[in-house]
Amino acid sequence: MFMSEVTIGASLPIRTTLNDILCSGDAIHAIVGIMSVSIGVILTDICDDGKSFSDSVESTFKRGLFEDDPFVDLEGTEAAEKLLILAREMGIPLQLEDIAIEPLAMRRSVTSWVNCEDAFVSEDETLQKRALSAKEKGCTLRYIQRIECSPPAQLGHFSQTEYKASVRLEEVPLGSMHAMVKGPVYHFSFHTERYAQNPLIIQVVLHDCLLEFDC
Repeated sequence: MFMSEVTIGASLPIRTTLNDILCSGDAIHAIVGIMSVSIGVILTDICDDGKSFSDSVESTFKRGLFEDDPFVDLEGTEAAEKLLILAREMGIPLQLEDIAIEPLAMRRSVTSWVNCEDAFVSEDETLQKRALSAKEKGCTLRYIQRIECSPPAQLGHFSQTEYKASVRLEEVPLGSMHAMVKGPVYHFSFHTERYAQNPLIIQVVLHDCLLEFDC
């Protein structure tokens, strides 16, 4: 048994909002978010501050933003599990293997997370190139999680819904909503029939264990 808001987004009212949307008769086209705080910090460091992947991993570890096993974050598993919870709340029988996951780094032996530059040489080069390529296009990099439903998911009609779920590193335009999500931030946007032009957004910024809500 778990209480209402302990599973996703640092006690943000995500599950409650999802249930309210469905129970009100609305239909969900997609849920799109930046659901991994640690990866959000790493990409902000790389794209905005010019840090290497290795340096950012070290500083993110020192700040205590990773799961106990950092590879749960770096491989995209932790973000995918949040999609799994959201999907099952909608009545969609999603399995972890159904989610298309693009990892930032694959599991390997790391002797020290506070001195790990030798462990991520290839990621340092790859992500630097991708960040520069995105910048040349007027974009930046964000780790985006999404569930897309067709037809839109509606209470009592989940069996008719086809869905796609993914965790991917994406190029997003600098002026876009996701590009503005920087640092230790949870961001969830609900794209529904009623919120067709502008999604319903719930967001939180983590500041040294304090939560700053923006709904």
